[in-house]
Amino acid sequence: MGNLEALVGKFGRSFKAGDHVFFEGEEGRELFLVHSGEVRIYKTIGDRELTLGVMRKDDFFGEVAALLGEERTASAVAVEDTTVIAFPTDILEKIILNQTEVAVRLLKLMSRRLKAADDLISILAQNNPQARVVLGLIKLIGEEGEETKDGIVVKLDPDVLASQVEVSGEDLKEVLKLLAKKGIIVPLAEGRVSVTSHEDLDEFYQFLELQARFGS
Repeated sequence: MGNLEALVGKFGRSFKAGDHVFFEGEEGRELFLVHSGEVRIYKTIGDRELTLGVMRKDDFFGEVAALLGEERTASAVAVEDTTVIAFPTDILEKIILNQTEVAVRLLKLMSRRLKAADDLISILAQNNPQARVVLGLIKLIGEEGEETKDGIVVKLDPDVLASQVEVSGEDLKEVLKLLAKKGIIVPLAEGRVSVTSHEDLDEFYQFLELQARFGS
C-alpha cells in the first residue's frame, strides 16, 4: 500500500457525505480509487435511481469512461465522508506502467465487474421479486461476505439491495423477515446480517422456484 499512500498527497480528493464525485453524462477524464469512506454508483432511470454498487476502500470506479474517453454512464456520490485518489487519464498509462499494484488491482477489478454484470442480468431476468432478493443476497455474500464461526457476515443496506434487484422496500422487508424467521439470516448490529450458509440460501431459492412453478 506504500505506493498508493504516496499518491494520496498528489491526487487525493475529499468529499463530504452527499457530495457527488461525478454525474452521469459528464466527460470521463479520471479513474478513481477509494482511499477511505464509501461511494455509491447509481443510474437515473426516469424518476428513480438504480443503485449499481457501493465502492469501498481500495475499490476502483469510473474506469470505463476514463479508459475509453467517453461520457459517464452513471453517477457517483459519497455515502459518508470519503477520500478518493483521482488518476487523470493523460497520466493513467504512465501510472499503470510504473505502479504494478495499481495495474494488478485494475485488471482484477475489470474481471470482477464483468462477472458482476452477468450475475445482475441473470437476477433481473427473474420475474419473481422474492427470487431476485434471494439471488441478490447470494451475490452480495459472494462478493463481500466474511466467513465467521457463526456464518457469513455481510453489511446489508436495504435501500441499495432493493434498488439493485428492482424490488420495493416492502417486498425486500418481507423476504428478509421470512429468511430471519426460518433462521437463514440473523440481523446483527451496524446494518450487518449473518447468513447461515450459501447452501441454505440456494435451497430457499430453489423452494421459491418450485413454488412459482407448481403453486404453493
